[in-house]
Amino acid sequence: MSRSERTAAIIRAIVVTFIINLAVAMTKISVGLLTGLLSVTASGFESLLDTTNNVIGFTAMRQAKRAPDADHPYGHRKYETFAALVVAFMMFLAGTHIFLAAMNRFRESFTPQTGFWPFAAMGVSMLANLFVIRYEGILGRKHKSEFLTADAAHTATDFLSSAIVLIAILCVSFGVPWADLAAACVVVLVIVWVGFRLIRGTFSILVDSAQLDPQVIADCALRVDGIYSVHNVRSRGTPDAVAVDLHVKVKPDLTVEEGHRLSHSVKDCINRELPEVVDVVIHIEPFGQE
Repeated sequence: MSRSERTAAIIRAIVVTFIINLAVAMTKISVGLLTGLLSVTASGFESLLDTTNNVIGFTAMRQAKRAPDADHPYGHRKYETFAALVVAFMMFLAGTHIFLAAMNRFRESFTPQTGFWPFAAMGVSMLANLFVIRYEGILGRKHKSEFLTADAAHTATDFLSSAIVLIAILCVSFGVPWADLAAACVVVLVIVWVGFRLIRGTFSILVDSAQLDPQVIADCALRVDGIYSVHNVRSRGTPDAVAVDLHVKVKPDLTVEEGHRLSHSVKDCINRELPEVVDVVIHIEPFGQE
């Protein structure tokens, strides 16, 4: 699959999940406001946040698919990584909002209402979450998309919070009104935990952490006849677009043409074994000399 086809597939997935998230968010917010259930309203705003993430992802992917230019010789692929980082920060923002709302409710004397609609809203939300998690998870792994993977993880927190809220609604219906506040606080903790994991993953890409095992790259290069040793192996980039550079030692009496041919053989071997590698830079050195 070409890079443009990959981008188009990711954008289609974002549009589908946007429609689902918007419908779920509006349902939960409406039911939460009508019944006074803070946990349902908070869960609805978390789902509404998912739609914001979809818009961010759509914009980022439109940028990411642009071809390399003079100002961005390595392409625009990290726009998608940055979008995944924004998702994490938006999750922290949602968690803060839910926590403050719970603290305000704690100081009030209010008993929320329960009934058919809160249970129905959370049930539908959980089914929609399961579909989105599987849908984005499969496509995220297939296309090695950080954004789809991050958004699937975010949707997993939505599913978990919905389950917690469902239990809280049941408790409220049996005369335990504080369960609504407790559920809202648990949702905050889940959001913070997953948000931290997402930030850690995106930072590793933005600070150019190694994407591949250097030994795997070295072993591949050493399989090429004429390569005597390999060192200074480095990799960086994103999971589906890795840039590699390495130093190889060859016979000191090779001609420039022979050395050039060997370097291409090494590149071909690396590209066959590691299809996620999109750029290889090889520095040739004479064997037997430091």
